[in-house]
Amino acid sequence: MSERRHHPAVPERASALRIDLFHPIRRGAILTLVGFGGFIAWASLAPLTSAAVAPGIVIADGRNKPVQHLEGGLIEAVLVNEGDTVREGEILARLKSATATAGLGRLETTRLSLLAEEARLLAERDGMAQIAFPAALTGKLSDPRVKEALRGQEILFATRAEKARSESAIIDQRIAQSEAEIRATQSQAEAERRQQTFIREELTTVRKMVEQGYERRPRLLALERSAADLEGRVRAREADIARSRRQIAELEDERARSKATRIDETVAQLRETQTKLADIEEQIAAASDATDRLLVRAPASGRIVMIGQKTQGSVIRPGDTIMEILPDTGDLLIEAQLRPEDIDDVALGAKARIRLTGLSARWESTLSGTVEYVSADRVVDQRQERTHFIARIRVTLTDKDVDDAVTLYPGMPAAVFIETGEQSLLAYLLTPIIHGMDRGLREK
Repeated sequence: MSERRHHPAVPERASALRIDLFHPIRRGAILTLVGFGGFIAWASLAPLTSAAVAPGIVIADGRNKPVQHLEGGLIEAVLVNEGDTVREGEILARLKSATATAGLGRLETTRLSLLAEEARLLAERDGMAQIAFPAALTGKLSDPRVKEALRGQEILFATRAEKARSESAIIDQRIAQSEAEIRATQSQAEAERRQQTFIREELTTVRKMVEQGYERRPRLLALERSAADLEGRVRAREADIARSRRQIAELEDERARSKATRIDETVAQLRETQTKLADIEEQIAAASDATDRLLVRAPASGRIVMIGQKTQGSVIRPGDTIMEILPDTGDLLIEAQLRPEDIDDVALGAKARIRLTGLSARWESTLSGTVEYVSADRVVDQRQERTHFIARIRVTLTDKDVDDAVTLYPGMPAAVFIETGEQSLLAYLLTPIIHGMDRGLREK
């Protein structure tokens, strides 16, 4: 009792110490609970985009394009090497075919001759003074075949024109002769009409004298015979004039018929020539196509990755693949290998982000894309002894990607993040735990 009275301040100090420690601990506990509660609230409300992660590789849309030949033949020359970059339509190889080349040359010569003949017939039909040859001929005057064809048609045109002029000149001459005969006959008829006038006057006088007895009747009869004879000759002259005029009309008709006949013949020849020309054009098109097929062209722009036939004189069977081109101008896809457990979450049209892992580490941007194909069944990788599903993502290059000089090449590795939906951070953290507990509770 005496000791308690000697140390009355000890309990008070202990109580004060407990009070001093309680407040910081309580504040710390409150702050911890508030922070943990805030974290739980944020984790349960904050949306996080979930994604299926898969390795991938850049591929060309359509893969390698084979370079084939429809008809086959002998290789004359291969003009490219493996690794060369070519453009669509570029000549890659030539095949031999002397027959096709010679046949095309003969057809071209025939076509030039028919074009020249057509121009000549058109000039004759339209009555032109000279032939208007088409530019297809005048632009090739350095070609001896063209020059010879034009010269031959010009000679024929001049000959036929001269013949037509000669025939027309003969008709003109005969018409002029008939017109001269008409003028001469008209002069004779005019003179005889004047004689008729004189005889009529004399007949009137003699007839009166015969009636009065001053002249004999035989004189009157002689004058009447002369008058009748003159009348007959005048009628004959008029008939001659009419006959000559009919001859002139017939000659003009003959000229018109001759011209019409020439035009009809020319039109018939022109129609026949144009028919032949159309037939030749079709033959040339077929021969040109055959000749053009001797040139093996690139079906697409890209890089030569395999040349199967490159020896001069090698035989190419119809449909054989001569070489292959890896396109670089077409659309590029990312082929990703999805894990089987992610296949349910990946759908067509899903958005995806692609990181090109083969680029420099300084390039940290990602590309955008859209899932456009998911394989219906899993693919077995024999080398790695695992299975996966194939997903193809079409890449969409933005203006920023272009500014960043992003160039995709087939074969580049990539990491693909395919969006599968949204979930909270809390669900993301708890889902594996819940699944693990579920499996654990079901196991025996």
